[in-house]
Amino acid sequence: APEPVAIADLIDAAAAANREAFRAAGVDLTTSVARAIPAVAVDPDRIQEVLTNLLENALRHTPAGGTTSLNARPSANTRRTAAVIEVRDSGSGFLPQDAERIFGRFVKSADSPGSGLGLAIARAIVEAHHGTLTAHSDGPGQGALFTLQIPLISVTESA
Repeated sequence: APEPVAIADLIDAAAAANREAFRAAGVDLTTSVARAIPAVAVDPDRIQEVLTNLLENALRHTPAGGTTSLNARPSANTRRTAAVIEVRDSGSGFLPQDAERIFGRFVKSADSPGSGLGLAIARAIVEAHHGTLTAHSDGPGQGALFTLQIPLISVTESA
């Protein structure tokens, strides 16, 4: 059920829903939203599911004293206007060559209590919104960056 949603509202809701878990684990959670990002047409519940999955993964892989940031900005790509939402952590990271593999079904780290479906489902939700979800890490111990891009609503679409 897509509807126009402000990016700041998505970021605020995801942070609020997860802030206590971060506090309890001793991991700093910060947020920032660039000014004047137009709305996106999304199912807010499904995008919250994606953001929660990414934040829970970041928390699971970031030790106490570490940091996780949830940031949003407009895309620098002038050919495809999109909102860019990034979840960056200072946690365990992964091998750079595993950046695509981790989105596979049943792929999970040894310490994960889940089924290994979270990132596969998150990517499917984002792609259903005509967006992309990618991952990057410089290697083990170097943290991880998950980047979600969702097309912005054009002026003609919102009129």
